[in-house]
Amino acid sequence: MKTKNMTKEQALEAIEFLKKRIDFNNRLNKEVRKYAKAHDLSNFNGYWDSPTEDMINTLRGLLDKEEWMPNSMKMQYLRDTNHIFGRVYSCAVNTYILKDLHDCENFITTFDNAVESGDEENEMFSVERDTSSNRINLYFEGKPEEDVRNVLKRNGFRWSPKFTCWTRQMTSEAESSLRRIKKELNLGV
Repeated sequence: MKTKNMTKEQALEAIEFLKKRIDFNNRLNKEVRKYAKAHDLSNFNGYWDSPTEDMINTLRGLLDKEEWMPNSMKMQYLRDTNHIFGRVYSCAVNTYILKDLHDCENFITTFDNAVESGDEENEMFSVERDTSSNRINLYFEGKPEEDVRNVLKRNGFRWSPKFTCWTRQMTSEAESSLRRIKKELNLGV
């Protein structure tokens, strides 16, 4: 999931939504297993040419209870009924959702750590953690020496003419890079 331009509130909403999807998919998989057991699908090749009425009704029954789910998502589930009941669909689908959930949770942690760290200053540059644009900005008095610029670049910071600073997306890796820069430039950690 792209968390680059998210706000903390959007990330928290996304986490709740993803948790609901995982819960729904787990309940759906339980119904699929019940259906397979009831219809003795031991010789089934794994794909239905078209869904049966029973499959559609089972899926509709589950979807009707999900008030949080957008209609477009419900329609997508219904379009995929034959895949869902054809064992093509499994708990593995949750793997993708779990990755998105992990990305959002990491974003929240990084965001909270940045707020806690706050802005700082040393003898060479000042650090601004801009939570509104999810950036770490480094401000120098003038143009840094070439060796300093090389250290910044090597650690993922780039010059932004628009903001007139060296900047990088705020991530836990960026915080580690900032510590490395301070260490390499003997600014204390």
